[in-house]
Amino acid sequence: MLVMGKPEVYGKRDFSSCNYSPPEITSAAESKPEGKEEPDAKPSKSGAPCAPEYATNQVHRLLQNRPNRCRYCCAESNSNMAPFIVCTGCRFYLYCCYEHQVLDFPCHRVFCLATMKALMKCDQLCSADTPAPVPSTVTELIHSYRTYPMKDHTKIHAFNKSVRSYCHDLKETNARAINVRIEEIIEHILNSLLEYGWALVDNFLGETGSNAVFCEIETLYQSNAFSASQIGGYTRGGLVDSSQRSDQVFSFDKSTECTKNCHTLHALVRVLDVMAQSFGPDFPYKITSRSNPVLSVYHRNQARYVKHVDNPVGDGRCLTCIYYCNSNWDIVRHGGNLTLYPESSETPIPVAPINDRLIFFWSDRRNPHEVKPAFRDRFAMTIWYMDSAQKADVHRRRQEDQQEKRKSQVVKLTGKEDKEEQDAARILSSDLI
Repeated sequence: MLVMGKPEVYGKRDFSSCNYSPPEITSAAESKPEGKEEPDAKPSKSGAPCAPEYATNQVHRLLQNRPNRCRYCCAESNSNMAPFIVCTGCRFYLYCCYEHQVLDFPCHRVFCLATMKALMKCDQLCSADTPAPVPSTVTELIHSYRTYPMKDHTKIHAFNKSVRSYCHDLKETNARAINVRIEEIIEHILNSLLEYGWALVDNFLGETGSNAVFCEIETLYQSNAFSASQIGGYTRGGLVDSSQRSDQVFSFDKSTECTKNCHTLHALVRVLDVMAQSFGPDFPYKITSRSNPVLSVYHRNQARYVKHVDNPVGDGRCLTCIYYCNSNWDIVRHGGNLTLYPESSETPIPVAPINDRLIFFWSDRRNPHEVKPAFRDRFAMTIWYMDSAQKADVHRRRQEDQQEKRKSQVVKLTGKEDKEEQDAARILSSDLI
C-alpha cells in the first residue's frame, strides 16, 4: 500500500491556499530591479513602459535551476533510461513515470496552480497593451493555461467503432486480465509448494463457473456413472474396502459419451494442465503427463478416507491437484475436511472443501492426508500430474518385472521337460533289460 507524503513546502511556506504564488516566480513576474531601467524594455502600443524581458528571463532562469530528480521517489535517473516527465502545468517538477505523477498530484496541485498563476502574469506582460484578465476560478485557470494541443475525440472507440468491434475489444481486455491473474496464481502456487509443500487457491473460477462444475458432476452422479472406490488400484488391481475408503468415484475421460456435454469440466482441466506445465525452471519436476481426472462423491453417511499417501512407492505421481465445488459448506455441521499432515508441520492442517477452492500438494510421503467423515454429499475432482523421470523409471521397472516372469516360466517348462525325458529313458532302459 502506497503512503502519500506531506505537501511539499516551497520556500519554507505551505501552499494551503490556491491564491498564494511562490515568491521566486511571483517576484519575477511582478517587479524589476529598483533604480535600474531594463535596456530591452519596449513601450507598448499605448505608450506605457513594460518589462516583459526581465520577468520572462527570471522565470526561465528559475525553471532551469529546478531539481533534476523525481519529485515522488527522488530518483535522480530513470531505471529504463527514459527521459523524465515534466509537469505540464508548472513546468517545474520532474517525474520518472506517469504513475508517480498521478500519485503525487494531491500534494503537488496547490504549488502547480500557484505557479501557473504566476506564469500567467508573465504572459500578460508579454501580451498586448491591454492585459488579459486573471481567471477568478481554479477551473478557468486550468483551462486557460493548457498549452498542449487539443486531441481528436473522434478516435475514441465509443464514437467511431461499431458495437461488435467494441465488444471484441472488451473481450480481449478481459482475456488479458484473466491471463495476468493465472500468472499470479501460478507464482503463488509455486512459492507455496517450494516453501510449505502445499498451496491453496480460493475463488478460482468464480461463483458462476463453480456452480456449473457442480451441476455437471451432480448430473454424472445421478446417471449412475460412479462406482465404489478402490485402495491401491492406481498401478494394479485395487481392493474395495469401505472401512478405509467409502467414497464413489468416476474416471472422467473425454472420449466417453456421458462426458461430451461437460464443457465446464473440460475447460477446468485444460486450465489446470496449462498451470501445471508453467511452473518454470524452479519447479523440481518435469511434468509431461497426468492421470485421468477422478470425480469423487463422499456420501452424507459419514463417508471417509483414512490417513494415506497418494504415491508411497514412486509410481510417477508427483503433484496432486483437487478442486472442490461445495456451495454453502459448513465445517461444523457438514465435516468432510481434508486434513494434511505435512512433514514440515508439527500440527495437522485442516482444509475445508468449500466452494471454488483449489489445492495442490506433493503426492509422495511428504504429505500424508485423510478425509474426515462427511455429513453432507461432498463433491471434488482430483488430478495427479506425472514426473517424466519417475514415470520412465516405473516403465523400466515394469519391463524388468515382465522379463523376470518370462524367465521363471521358461525355467519351469525346462524343468518339466527334463523330468519327462528322464522317465522315458528309464522306461526304455528297463525294456531293453
